[in-house]
Amino acid sequence: MKIYKSDILIVGGGFAGKLCAILFYLKYKDEFNIKIITKSNESNSQLAQGGIAISIDIDDIESHINDTILTSCNLADKNVVEHIIRNSFKCIDILNRLDFDFEKDINNEYKKRKEGGHSKRRVYYNSDFTGKEIMNSIDTFIKNCNSIEIIENYSILELDKYDNKCTGGYFYNEMEKKVIYIKSNITILASGGVGGLFKNNSGYNVNIGEGIVAAKNIDAKVSNLRFIQFHPTAYFNSSNNQTLLITEAIRGEGASLINSKKERFLEKYNITELSPRDSVSRAIHSEINIHKESIFLDCSSIIGLDIKFKNIYNYFINIGIDMKKDLIPIVPVPHYLCGGIDIDLNGETNIKNLFALGECSNVGLHGANRLASNSLLEVLIISNNLVENIKIKSIKIANPVKEFVFGYDTYQSQITIIQQLFQNNFKIVNNFEDLLNTLNELIEIEQNKLLNYNPLDVYKVVFNNYYNIVKLIIDDSVKNSTSIGCFFINN
Repeated sequence: MKIYKSDILIVGGGFAGKLCAILFYLKYKDEFNIKIITKSNESNSQLAQGGIAISIDIDDIESHINDTILTSCNLADKNVVEHIIRNSFKCIDILNRLDFDFEKDINNEYKKRKEGGHSKRRVYYNSDFTGKEIMNSIDTFIKNCNSIEIIENYSILELDKYDNKCTGGYFYNEMEKKVIYIKSNITILASGGVGGLFKNNSGYNVNIGEGIVAAKNIDAKVSNLRFIQFHPTAYFNSSNNQTLLITEAIRGEGASLINSKKERFLEKYNITELSPRDSVSRAIHSEINIHKESIFLDCSSIIGLDIKFKNIYNYFINIGIDMKKDLIPIVPVPHYLCGGIDIDLNGETNIKNLFALGECSNVGLHGANRLASNSLLEVLIISNNLVENIKIKSIKIANPVKEFVFGYDTYQSQITIIQQLFQNNFKIVNNFEDLLNTLNELIEIEQNKLLNYNPLDVYKVVFNNYYNIVKLIIDDSVKNSTSIGCFFINN
């Protein structure tokens, strides 16, 4: 097994991981060796359409704070919310250092959009795929950072802990059948959420919560895993199971949700197109599953649609749908994990030298439901805090004692069973008995001899990680069975 050494190990190659690496580089230049280990060169960050919610003036700061707490169903940490939003103006300066800027009008003023849950226009953007534009800037910038090394096609197996400190971890390459160990003075998890546990979701299927499980396995605290937010409007092509998220900024510009009778229906649920995502998703779910209606997005009233949302517009034109006149069939899809590994405002966990950022983490900003476009804001502020406040010290790191092997992949059928069990029973609107039965079935699987066979088999660890993230979510759901935010039970 090959052993690497780094000063800073970052697990995850999306916005959170690469941004943090660049901020370290900007502060320390080549003083520290930074390794980013990632499954793929693709990340959900590239798919982010909306933008970043930023408050500039005093009046808007208070409004943004109130919108965030209200959308969180009052479960957000008020001190965290205030810190992040009062510092949100820093986002512009940070991104400008990466040669990225938001769109401006002819008067050189920043353009802003309004999204669900926001009482004002405060979402800064660049085209209708802001995430892609930001990642392009980040990837271009990082090519000239000599101290940053990216290791692709490796997934996390386990984190390691020595003398009560995180000292790095084990990673595997499925294609090459290799396991490596990376020693590190500090480890930063930016490994994403759990969307890949669902057959259809708003992103790539690579994110299945292994980073969260790896942290939990070395006694890091995790919380609120039941709060999985569904995005209300995704185009679903049943012929190839493809989904495409349609930003709610389109609804902010005037698009409507209608049923097959071409009637707007949200009013009967006492909400609008720009209410928080949890309530809009549940309303659509009710129409589809109870009233047997098909639901559509009607964009025909938007002036300049093909200019304002050119990427989405061209996508639909290429598949034979003209958004200016054709209705777009939509369904809600799993989108964002609001809970995760517990961290403070500097990204620090309860385990020494272990930090977390982005969707795998839970700093307390989102509570029971995330306010639209607050996620990239959170990453920018927490990453900046982490880099500004951390003291990187060389620590004693023991040599790894485990030698993993690739046995026979006899676990895929079991993973498929767990995946189907989870998808069938964890939904926008849940049934408590179904969740309880799911937990009992998982416990039965846990007693299966497969779980007790060769703990150094890579495939066995992969299976355990998949099993454990599902069990953590279901267990959190059963133990906290009150309907609130994006976790809802119908009985």
